[in-house]
Amino acid sequence: MKKIIIGSVVLAVALFMGLNLFGAMAVGHILENAIGAPVSVERLHVGIFSSSVGLYHVKIENPKGFREKTLADIHEVLGNRPVVIARELTKKFEEVLRGEAGTLLKSLENRAIKGEITLIVEGNSDEK
Repeated sequence: MKKIIIGSVVLAVALFMGLNLFGAMAVGHILENAIGAPVSVERLHVGIFSSSVGLYHVKIENPKGFREKTLADIHEVLGNRPVVIARELTKKFEEVLRGEAGTLLKSLENRAIKGEITLIVEGNSDEK
């Protein structure tokens, strides 16, 4: 009886870990189809008991550069959250822009941002 319980627990953990791995691949594929750029998701965390989902180490490669529409979408969907746009990190022309999505959107209207971009959006601070 003890072996059956231990075997069941090991099987459940293995299935859960496998679901997270395949789930991360599936989410990456869905995002890639939605935005039209290569996306990789290293890890997906599904909290069964806490009713939470987390994506970790999401990498999006956009060969055409940063589009202003991306910031407009963030502002529209997520609201006026704090955003950081970091360009050319660790390079000679490194630049970091910080502010709320709407403010940055207005300040970047007539400016093209090119190069390697890291975009950070503040998470939801609402506690439930």
